[in-house]
Amino acid sequence: MRWSGRDTFTVEEAGCEILGLSRCSAYEFARTAVIPTIRIGKRLIVPRVGLERLLTGMAGARNRNAKRKRPGGKRKARHRWSDSGRKKEE
Repeated sequence: MRWSGRDTFTVEEAGCEILGLSRCSAYEFARTAVIPTIRIGKRLIVPRVGLERLLTGMAGARNRNAKRKRPGGKRKARHRWSDSGRKKEE
């Protein structure tokens, strides 16, 4: 798929070919506005600008999350279990 010269994509092109989603997931994300769409009659169109913003925002979020470290290291278990597998009374 070539991006050059295209201002809009179908949900299947944007979701399946560009983002690597299944057809069902692509339409679900379009329905819930994760993938930006414009409705023209019965057609759903994904504007190139909106798709680029989505991808830029995802890359920015990934970089921000990579820089964050969880305070205190790893998450501790919520429950303490005895050797028999039953929850200990505290």
